[in-house]
Amino acid sequence: MKSSLNILYVATAFLVLSACNPVRVFLEKEQLPNQVAYKTFAVENQYPGKNVYGSPDLDKTFQDQLIAGMEKRGFVLDINDPDLVLRYNTILSQNQKEINTMAHNPWGWGMYNPYMWRYPYPYDYRNGGYKIEKYNLGEVVIDFVDTQREEAILRISAVGEVTKPKQLDRNIQSSTDRILTEFSKKIAALN
Repeated sequence: MKSSLNILYVATAFLVLSACNPVRVFLEKEQLPNQVAYKTFAVENQYPGKNVYGSPDLDKTFQDQLIAGMEKRGFVLDINDPDLVLRYNTILSQNQKEINTMAHNPWGWGMYNPYMWRYPYPYDYRNGGYKIEKYNLGEVVIDFVDTQREEAILRISAVGEVTKPKQLDRNIQSSTDRILTEFSKKIAALN
């Protein structure tokens, strides 16, 4: 009985954590060769001098995570003669979205308001129940370039909403892990 409850708790925690992940991964290009013999890799910025989200610290962290993730998957770092080059680029753009404030209104439409407030919190009748919220959208794009063919065999991107500066680091970590997991799946399917 205890072991089945423990399994239930672990499964629930896994589902909650995976549902809360703010990063989505997209496979944009796939031109894998029939034979895969990639053993070594190198990491380079697509636009030298342009740091990850404009931060040299995030750029170094991102490169370190890419290197550690590839080495964990059995690849060897070789900056002189790599089989694969991981060429990355990041984009941070400002966006806005419309939020329905009526969804949080405890009184609903037509409900009597005992305090006779004209604009009860959080619903705002002046804006029709909607407000505009600004946020940043962070995107990480990695091209996996075959140095023999001199072309990208995979392009995988990760996109996540960033509302706080501390969230940039977490999104970078999550993006790196999820992109490399998708890369591993594609490479493993060939062998």
